[in-house]
Amino acid sequence: MALLPPPPPTYGAGDYYAKSVDTRPQPWQTESYRASPPTWYTPQPYFDPPPSSDDPYHSQYGSRWHDESPIDELNGTQMYRRLQEYNDLMTWMDNEFWEQSEEIYREKLQSLQEELRHIQEGTHSGFKEVLSDLEHKREQSIADAECFMEYQLTFAEQQYDQDMATVEDEYENERRNLHDTLMSAMEERRKQIKEDKDEGITDIEELFREAYSRVSHRRTLRKRTPFDKLSNGTSTRPETTRRRQVRTSSPHNINAQPTTKEEEELEADFMSMKGILPARRLNASGTTSRR
Repeated sequence: MALLPPPPPTYGAGDYYAKSVDTRPQPWQTESYRASPPTWYTPQPYFDPPPSSDDPYHSQYGSRWHDESPIDELNGTQMYRRLQEYNDLMTWMDNEFWEQSEEIYREKLQSLQEELRHIQEGTHSGFKEVLSDLEHKREQSIADAECFMEYQLTFAEQQYDQDMATVEDEYENERRNLHDTLMSAMEERRKQIKEDKDEGITDIEELFREAYSRVSHRRTLRKRTPFDKLSNGTSTRPETTRRRQVRTSSPHNINAQPTTKEEEELEADFMSMKGILPARRLNASGTTSRR
């Protein structure tokens, strides 16, 4: 029984079988090439299939199967030759690779150094494309950031304008309220001075101090509860000894002659302003004159 080499590899075997056998010597079959000895193995013996009485075609084609044995031997010889060529080719390729590996390494290193030199000089096409893309992205990012900054500034300015308008409105309302309160306090004080002349000379600073106290009390009283109003019996202005009398307001005629009562009051006021009469005598004279 003849010994056969190992089975051929799977890559490109079918294409190679379709071609005719080339008997010319290959480059790796020269005398300078030292091929490694192939690895042989012993195949398993072949047994003919047992005859089957149920198969009607066995008797018809049985003789033909036995007649094809020379063809099988011829195909085995060709297969052996081709397998040997494959083994020689793989061995030659492996040796060529290891012999040229140093040269391949040097060529690759030289190409990398050349590419690095082009990058450093700025003449590398791929590097220039990547750099231009990065510059475009950078410019786009800067433009987006500037747009966002302008949006934030515009929003902050609008918010500031709205807040300033609100504060100005509140200021105008508060100023108007304070003005009205001061005017009403001054008007009440003026009426009180005109009606209650028996209390003595009224100072202007006291007038404004009382008006300011009335304003401050009015602002604090807005936050008080009904319980606080009932528990605290103090009033915003000092009560006088005499109640006001309800008088009908009538326009004063400046061309008319003053009455005796008015002349006495004017004279008493003039004397009190000069400091001639004490306050008690002024009060007494005013009371007697009124009586």
